[in-house]
Amino acid sequence: MVEIVVADTQLLIIVAIVNRALLTVKKIRQQRLRPAAAVVTIGAMDTVEDFTQPIRLSSSIVLLGMKHVGKTTLGQQFATRHHLAWIDMDELIVDRARESYNIEARNAREVYIKLGKDGFQEIETAAARYLRLYSSRNQIIATGGGIADNPAALAELAAIGTSVYLQESPDILFQRIMAGGLPPFLDARDPRGSFDELFDRRDAIYRKTARIVLNLQGASIPEALQLFETAIRG
Repeated sequence: MVEIVVADTQLLIIVAIVNRALLTVKKIRQQRLRPAAAVVTIGAMDTVEDFTQPIRLSSSIVLLGMKHVGKTTLGQQFATRHHLAWIDMDELIVDRARESYNIEARNAREVYIKLGKDGFQEIETAAARYLRLYSSRNQIIATGGGIADNPAALAELAAIGTSVYLQESPDILFQRIMAGGLPPFLDARDPRGSFDELFDRRDAIYRKTARIVLNLQGASIPEALQLFETAIRG
């Protein structure tokens, strides 16, 4: 910033005001380089609105979040309600594993078991790249919970549209996960401790990546869908 030296008191005041305005503009420009994620909570909804008008998306919506947070259920219902295309990346990964590696798997977990972490992430990144290059811009995409550990895939999806992190409390998520038995990604000697470590690491990545963070706070599916619509309609 150029400092201007003048003797007149009024001119000094004017210069000070101009300098302050320039500093404000500079800060605004810096903030625009990486906008902070908008955080929406279920408690912010005082009334339940009836959204009857379909949503027209200018870009795709990418759902991020831990396992059992509700990405698939919420995304499918939202897509169906508004006649939008729906893509589950886990299904896309299973298809690409069959086509590229001749691997038959019922789900993404089996692909991971058969190919290992590196092989799985290679397919996951390829699937994300395919969506960026060839898919439409008017769709809902649900990602797998482990995509937080794949920066290459996250970078591909970031170019597609708006990333939304469905955030739930670790207590609720742990209960949902353990209801189906101990999963292989948790330490059998300390399931809760290993889950908390995993949650903290992925939560930080999701918050850094997402443009919108939805704090679900144990919301039911209808409540979560309402919150999601509120956030997307902005």
